[in-house]
Amino acid sequence: MTTHRTLPFPEPLFIYTALLRGGAKVKQKKEEGMDIITHPDIRLGLKCKEVEDINIPVVAEVIGELQIKWAGHTTMAGLAANQIGYDLRIIILHGEIFVNPVIVKRQGEEKMSLEECLSVPGRKERVKRNNKIRIDAISVEGRVIKKRYFKGLDAFCFQHEVDHLDGILIIDK
Repeated sequence: MTTHRTLPFPEPLFIYTALLRGGAKVKQKKEEGMDIITHPDIRLGLKCKEVEDINIPVVAEVIGELQIKWAGHTTMAGLAANQIGYDLRIIILHGEIFVNPVIVKRQGEEKMSLEECLSVPGRKERVKRNNKIRIDAISVEGRVIKKRYFKGLDAFCFQHEVDHLDGILIIDK
């Protein structure tokens, strides 16, 4: 049985020491109900691991936490597992879970997208993204999702979340 390494994530409302890019440390206080990891925490720069077995308990835990966080935030389009402390390739977009999402094809015109990110609070960045993409993934039920298309804002958001899984923030683009 393969075990999955999860990134350490502290309990809400505790002060903890986070690793920063470059190895520095900083103390951060967690906000109640919004425990999203923020830049410059080093965990955001790590590439997440593929989920090898959707039925292991940590996958259900990640999916549950993503759903709770997404439902509790009115302006959030999506969220990636590493933003809440897990290094697994799982995202939520408009309430739908995608496990091991892959952008198979980037199509259409590249457009500039003005983006915000909960992990980079207070910043808006212009990012060049394709306005149509084709993706493959696994659903929360374990079904294979093949040749699904996203366009416009949904394509921008999906690319943003997959960037998170690859350790890329909007300030890195």
